[in-house]
Amino acid sequence: MMQKMATPVGMLLTSLALAVCLPAPARADETNRADEVARKLEDPVTQYMVAGALAAVTKQMLDMRVDPFVRAVESAGGRDALPDVPPDATLGDFAGPEARQLPKQIMKRVPALMDSLAGFASASGDMVPELEAAAKRMRDAVPTR
Repeated sequence: MMQKMATPVGMLLTSLALAVCLPAPARADETNRADEVARKLEDPVTQYMVAGALAAVTKQMLDMRVDPFVRAVESAGGRDALPDVPPDATLGDFAGPEARQLPKQIMKRVPALMDSLAGFASASGDMVPELEAAAKRMRDAVPTR
């Protein structure tokens, strides 16, 4: 079912979101926010807590009964679009037996993903001056009235 935890596109989007969220320090003597984020992402306790939270949420979602959703679709007149669903069916039943391994896979893979993001966060601090310069050049290149 799920081959990898993170696809290259997912990693890129996550990294870009992280880069956009990292403000440049206002003064040289302030703590570099990118390095602060990188340290937090590399912290094993933080990694364990994030992985545990994601695994717990995933397990709870897989254990959700689908009957309320079926009733909502039926009340909207969509019964013909639904297969016969046992009243105690869960989202995990529909996701398949491999889905039950997702929480364990999350616990295993999230720390490595966070380590990768930490490296990017650290490097993104060095990118801020270049990004600011590029934004200024673009602003200066746009004609004004």
